[in-house]
Amino acid sequence: MILLFELLCTAMILFDYIVHRRIITTISVISVPYMFILPVNNLFAVKYGFYPINNEVILMLMLGLFCIFTGSFIADLIFSSGKSYGVKDSEDCVKKLDHFRMRSMRNFAIIIEGFCMLRLLMFIASYGFSALSDDETENLVSGIFGHLYLLVYVLLPFMLLYWLKHKKEILYLFVFVFGVGFGFLSFTKYHSIGLIIMTYIFVSIEDKKYIKKGAFCIVAAAVLLFVSNYIIGFLFKGNLANINKDFYILHLWKYIGGSVVHDNNLFTSGLNVGVGFIQKILYCIMPLPNMFLKPLFGYEYVPPLDFPMEAVASNSEESNVIDFIGYMFPSKGDVFDIVVFAVIMICIGIIFSAVYNCSLKKKQSFAITLCTFMAFFEFLFFFGIFASKSMTWELLVISIILPRIFDRRTNLRIGKYYFGGRYDTYETSA
Repeated sequence: MILLFELLCTAMILFDYIVHRRIITTISVISVPYMFILPVNNLFAVKYGFYPINNEVILMLMLGLFCIFTGSFIADLIFSSGKSYGVKDSEDCVKKLDHFRMRSMRNFAIIIEGFCMLRLLMFIASYGFSALSDDETENLVSGIFGHLYLLVYVLLPFMLLYWLKHKKEILYLFVFVFGVGFGFLSFTKYHSIGLIIMTYIFVSIEDKKYIKKGAFCIVAAAVLLFVSNYIIGFLFKGNLANINKDFYILHLWKYIGGSVVHDNNLFTSGLNVGVGFIQKILYCIMPLPNMFLKPLFGYEYVPPLDFPMEAVASNSEESNVIDFIGYMFPSKGDVFDIVVFAVIMICIGIIFSAVYNCSLKKKQSFAITLCTFMAFFEFLFFFGIFASKSMTWELLVISIILPRIFDRRTNLRIGKYYFGGRYDTYETSA
């Protein structure tokens, strides 16, 4: 069954490549993590006590991915315009960067990171270094500091891309590394890992030569951040010596594959049985209006859904995380429910591909919003329901607005000052 799954995904990715002439597309970004998780779990992780991913789950994933592929193909017929998807049609990456005030963007990021550093020093002064291993570190990126961090979060891919094209400008690399590091210190792993994924997609879309070079880096960085997260935590707690290597393997795989292994419960004990599709969709989209409803009216709507901890291995490893396909699938549902599920997945494929196609038609602009979308809504499809997090939606909104402020071609007036267009004095160097 796994072989059939791999063949289906490979065929869909190849077809998408023929259509778009790009390796990074909606279907490849969603499918590749599953193509890695299924064989690794059922061939290797089971030796460490993890449950094998059942054939019912594999069939469900095949159905979900094929429906997304079908929706993507429909969107291609509607929104595609041939040449706009060729890799050579985009402006050279360096010329694109020249359209932005990179020095101003860098200085803005440094100022925000200065506030983040101040926040970190205040936290250490209040609680001590040992508190960096506690759950309290989530407060580092909460409140006003959390919103400020999201501002620089969107700009960090620009920092790395600019450094890759101007290796002598080492300050840009430092700004990027500090931003990743601050997200790491929150000890919420997806803060820094999501940023690395978003950055990889960004630089790979803008310059295809980084696709292969960056693939190894993204895997190495994700594993390094994960392991370092635990090592530093244990170091501060003083029990690092008591932890063996199996601990890291077990927790690393639970973190990567636990959500898909958890799908087994859809067909055994059942998960959110009887919960309608509308309620599930509202759970994903309500964080966006809640961003405005809560501060303005003190009210927010969060659909009541239950995500209980379930065993994913025989060695007591548990997880309450489920991938998006498993989340949308009607556990214990009938044939009609499965048909509705298929239709919803097709609609998701249409939406995702429409975002992809329309974003890449803007040849003279950086696709930072698309990369944010692909990282959290598509690549992390296997990892959880990131559409249900307000951070994801806030990042999307910021990615639409903030980079335009630093675009020379944008006529933006603040008070008596103009930014962009003919009113701006271009910087001679970034």
